[in-house]
Amino acid sequence: MTRADEPEGEHREAPEGRKHRGKVRGRWSPSQWPKRRKIAVALFSAVLLIVVLGGTAYLYSAKPEYSLGILTDEPGMSYQGPDTVRSGFEVSMYRWMADYTDPEFDFTELERTIDNRDEALRKQGSSPKADAVIASYTMTDYRRTQVRFAGPYFLTRQGVMVKADGPLRNIGRAEDLADKTACAQKGSTSAEQLRRLSNGRVTVNERISLRECITDLYADRVDAVSTDLILLKGYANWAETPNLLAPDSTAFGTLDAYGIGLPLNASDHTCDQWTERIRRFITSGQWVQSYVENFHEQPAPDSMPSPDAITACTDPMPPAP
Repeated sequence: MTRADEPEGEHREAPEGRKHRGKVRGRWSPSQWPKRRKIAVALFSAVLLIVVLGGTAYLYSAKPEYSLGILTDEPGMSYQGPDTVRSGFEVSMYRWMADYTDPEFDFTELERTIDNRDEALRKQGSSPKADAVIASYTMTDYRRTQVRFAGPYFLTRQGVMVKADGPLRNIGRAEDLADKTACAQKGSTSAEQLRRLSNGRVTVNERISLRECITDLYADRVDAVSTDLILLKGYANWAETPNLLAPDSTAFGTLDAYGIGLPLNASDHTCDQWTERIRRFITSGQWVQSYVENFHEQPAPDSMPSPDAITACTDPMPPAP
């Protein structure tokens, strides 16, 4: 039987060296070639368009992923409970940034403590390196020689916390700590400011965490706990640490500015992105909303930075208000 005699639709073996493509439905007549060629070109163009658009969509949907150094022992600011649920102002902030700023990003949370935030950014020791640290990290001139900062995103002064039924329950100002013992976190600026208070007449005990300081306060091993007032407010409002007071009148020292810490070799572009995220968080109204949700009161007038005062990493430290 010749090719011309082959029945319509009969299966033929593919020539050796070519992949079999299924059934052959007879020979194409010369008159069919122009039409077939147009169909083939149209199909190829459609597939090419899908591939290009698909590739573009994938390119723009890919999110950067950051390792974020965070704290877990600061109720109201950044806390993780026994159920592993994280909460606090800073947690609300970086989660909102991840979903609502450009570019959106994914993140992994690395648990840090006050005294190893710098280490996380310098990749010293066995700790995993963090791409950014969001952990009530006060921007100082000295620290800016060690890490880069975008910010500030929060402003606070140092304060004092005492027991509501203790001997200092009527404390009116920080200077009332003269000849008393106060606890502060190791590696924080709070311990330094306490030592300068009342001409060095305050005895300072340092602990790794605020929780340890509060344990000492309950046990009457210290008369007070001192750190940033906003952190003390978090504990004073927390159900698990009852009977504590952190009066606004005890605020003292310089106005501390919290910034997002970045590695010293972070690019200006990366820093500018974080700076813009902070600015968006403030101007969107989310800053105030997050504060009220986590501290159950309206923020102090000087605690929210002006969007115009947020600095890029290359700018000098903003002047104190």
